[in-house]
Amino acid sequence: MHMQSVRTDVAALVDDDPRKHAFRVHRDAYVDQGVFELEIDRFFHHGWVYAAHESQLPAAASFVSTTLGRQPVLITRGSDGQLRGFFNRCRHRGAVVCKERQGQSDNFRCPYHGWSFKGDGSLAGLPGPDGYGADFPRAEMGLVPVAELASYRGFIFVSLARPDVDLQTHLGQARVFLDRLCDQRPQGLSVVPGTTRYGFDANWKLQIENALDFYHLPVVHRSFFEIKRARGESGKMTVRDFATDQCVALERGHGTVLASDANGHVHQHLFIFPNLVILENPAPQLRVIFPQRVDRTEIEGLAFFSADAGEAERSRLLGLYERFYGPMGFGTPDDIEIFRACMNGFMAEAAPWNDFSRGYHRELDHLPNGDAAAVMACGNITDETFVRGLYRWWMNALRDVRA
Repeated sequence: MHMQSVRTDVAALVDDDPRKHAFRVHRDAYVDQGVFELEIDRFFHHGWVYAAHESQLPAAASFVSTTLGRQPVLITRGSDGQLRGFFNRCRHRGAVVCKERQGQSDNFRCPYHGWSFKGDGSLAGLPGPDGYGADFPRAEMGLVPVAELASYRGFIFVSLARPDVDLQTHLGQARVFLDRLCDQRPQGLSVVPGTTRYGFDANWKLQIENALDFYHLPVVHRSFFEIKRARGESGKMTVRDFATDQCVALERGHGTVLASDANGHVHQHLFIFPNLVILENPAPQLRVIFPQRVDRTEIEGLAFFSADAGEAERSRLLGLYERFYGPMGFGTPDDIEIFRACMNGFMAEAAPWNDFSRGYHRELDHLPNGDAAAVMACGNITDETFVRGLYRWWMNALRDVRA
């Protein structure tokens, strides 16, 4: 698919008309290479990005490697229990020093010339030390630390460059909803080893929009609901069924949906800008978004449970996870096909605008039922309230960069 270079001002890509309750986003937001480069630089290389969960580094010498934007990162837990983040790059000739996704080691050996580094980032050793003179700055040749690493409720975030705000300010209104999700698991949250990793040829923001979009469920996932009906399973399966549930826009591009089940329990799909979705239904999943190109995205899905969940509960939830999120599940393959269809449709230059006006006329600036949590806007769960908040933040953040 041919992608073009930037040819328009970012502010011109979002058309927001509150008087007419109309909201549109231009196709160039999804297909313009220049816009994509701005996104990677502003959001992934100069802002807070989700990197890992503390349960993935349970003991001393645990590590996780990941990629933030285009930059490889290594997160370690030292013998002192401290979490540290480094650029995953040997100081000698640039090769990554850790190719494993997760594990336990306090020594990382470069595969090129054998330089090795400790978990605290310091240079542990190198072959043929007599090849370097007395003035060789060995103490300065350790792994380069990231600018900032901070954890909130076990979720580890990294900023590769000095961020404009601290992590708590970045999370903003989303902290209340993340607190609620974590408070439902008082023994802590535990991420299951292993991942569901897949990619698709479409822009990364389509995954963000889709994750909190309940309007598409009865259409795109019709076969899933038909099978549930045939098996006599209960649950919400039509747009009308979601009449009392909410879609919420939060500051700084975050958002959530709040859906109650038959027992009155509220499940969330919580999005933490720019790359983390925490889903509770139909099964718990951390979904991490890795933009590769303007038209290519990779996703890493991780199952999670309450840390005190028994074997029977873990088995039940893993079954639900595989049924919907797995490579042969009912959810993921359907969504990928829609993402491809959208990217193909974006090539129609005579129809360049996506409409996100659904529910604009009935939007509230507060949650219903006396819930005092601060929000930017609230609508029905099938409305596009979150997407409007997302693109207002997106536009302003990128416009500031260009200015």
